[in-house]
Amino acid sequence: MSGRLPSDIPVGPSRVYKDQGWAGWGDWLGTGAIANFLIKYRPFAQARSFVWKLKLRNVYEWRDFTKSGHLPSDIPATPDRTYRDKGWAGYSDWLGNGRPPRRKIRAKRKSSHDED
Repeated sequence: MSGRLPSDIPVGPSRVYKDQGWAGWGDWLGTGAIANFLIKYRPFAQARSFVWKLKLRNVYEWRDFTKSGHLPSDIPATPDRTYRDKGWAGYSDWLGNGRPPRRKIRAKRKSSHDED
C-alpha cells in the first residue's frame, strides 16, 4: 500500500460531506461507533433506578456488569463522568447499596481523631 488515498476519497470527509449527510466517523468507517459526547443517555434518576434493580454490591460488580454486554446503550459505563453535575453522589448512591461514600467515611474518621 502506498499510503495515499484514492483520488475519490477526501482527506477530511467530515468537512467535505458536512452538509451532505455526514453521520460521524463510526458511520464513515463502518464501525457504528458514536462519539461519547454525542450519545444520548437516560436522565440520571432513570438510569440510577435501573442500576438499583441490578442489586450490585460494589463498584467491581458494576465494572463487571458494564463489560458483560448487558449494559443498555443509554446508560453510561462511567456514570461518575456523565452525571458529574447532574445528581452524581458516588457509587454507593448509584448502586443503591446503602454504603456511605468513602470520602464521608474518611471525613468522619478525621473528625473523630480531632476530638481525641
